[in-house]
Amino acid sequence: MSCADILNHYAQNEQTFTQKISELENLYVGSWAKFRKKRGDLKKKSTFIACCYNEKVFDAVKKLNQFFIHRMPITKSEEKKSIIGILNYSKILRFIIQQVRFFIVIYLLKKKNKNERQMSHITNERLDG
Repeated sequence: MSCADILNHYAQNEQTFTQKISELENLYVGSWAKFRKKRGDLKKKSTFIACCYNEKVFDAVKKLNQFFIHRMPITKSEEKKSIIGILNYSKILRFIIQQVRFFIVIYLLKKKNKNERQMSHITNERLDG
């Protein structure tokens, strides 16, 4: 199972992306072993395929998937004259995992602060009573 297979499965629909990513945490390796990707016919393109640095990650993943490529140049502008980097599935997956971890930390901090406020409120009620 490659990074391309994972992102192909989870980047089908932007609206359900978050839900599917959370499902990923609960899957077993055996589930991935049974995974079979569905692909259409590959049409050869003679154009230079790249993404602009300000393009959405979701759109870049769609391009990678659409043209069945594993790496794509990142350009400064739509003219695609100067390449500033290379985008690949591993980098995208690493970025997604970092973002998920970041949001988990934020969620846990908010939950901790909420619990502390509730405990403070209970303590104040006992002191006042």
